[in-house]
Amino acid sequence: MFRVKEIEAALRGCITDEMKNIMLIHESGSIIASAHPKEVDHAAVMLLSSAATEYKCAEQYVVPEERSDFEGVIFFTEKALVACRCFLSCTESSMMLLAVWCDAAAAPAPGLLLSRLELLKDELKCLEPLLMHSVNKNY
Repeated sequence: MFRVKEIEAALRGCITDEMKNIMLIHESGSIIASAHPKEVDHAAVMLLSSAATEYKCAEQYVVPEERSDFEGVIFFTEKALVACRCFLSCTESSMMLLAVWCDAAAAPAPGLLLSRLELLKDELKCLEPLLMHSVNKNY
């Protein structure tokens, strides 16, 4: 059975000093798991899922014969620095995003945050078999 609490505990274990929250987000905008579920900004989650969806719609027109994957994006706001990348992609029509929130005052350099996000993706690879069945489902 799919155990969200165990995944959230794994995400909490990956939080470092600068990070405020780590989330797994379905492309449709639903939150699969969050290190701190009560501190989720749902408007920001929808912004991230919308950006990923827009990229997927536009990528087919950039270089039609080559498929480029959504690698990641960084958003700067007054209160936060948010980095996001594709965590799991099952088909061309569905993907799961890994997002990291940091306070703007204590945020690391964007390059450092992206490299930490890449390390985090590698650390969480063990969760992929658990999550693979849920990528294609709309929540």
